[in-house]
Amino acid sequence: MAPTSERTIVVGLDNTPGARAALRWAVDHASRIDAVVHAVHALELLGAAAPLEHDVAGTRATVQGRAHAWTAEALAESRFRVPVTVEVRDGDAATVLGEAARGADMLVLGMNVGTDHSAVTGYAVPLRCEVVLVEESGRAHQGRDAARVE
Repeated sequence: MAPTSERTIVVGLDNTPGARAALRWAVDHASRIDAVVHAVHALELLGAAAPLEHDVAGTRATVQGRAHAWTAEALAESRFRVPVTVEVRDGDAATVLGEAARGADMLVLGMNVGTDHSAVTGYAVPLRCEVVLVEESGRAHQGRDAARVE
């Protein structure tokens, strides 16, 4: 993410309850701190043979459409209106979100029931931004609290 004078919150986006809660939380928080939200979905195609087996352009278009729909749903559920951009990037989630959060003020990630959250806190290591983990219920864990989530 290119450095800007605006405050930026990056959110990991997918079709899970945790990611939807994270996006709602990010929109609400952005309205309080006068920030923009950048929702990012990682598209990980399976191995080098994937382009031969799958319609990559069709897959990308489908995922892009879904990402915009998930974002529209989250915005409809929020009483706040802030600028939100949506992007689909190729690669694994850790790499994609780490790169997207470079230069951001905050990275917000959803927590889903039954997920090993110790791996999620690894995003914070190479980043210089705050990492917030949001439960499906909407409860957020920030700073040191996020590092202790189990």
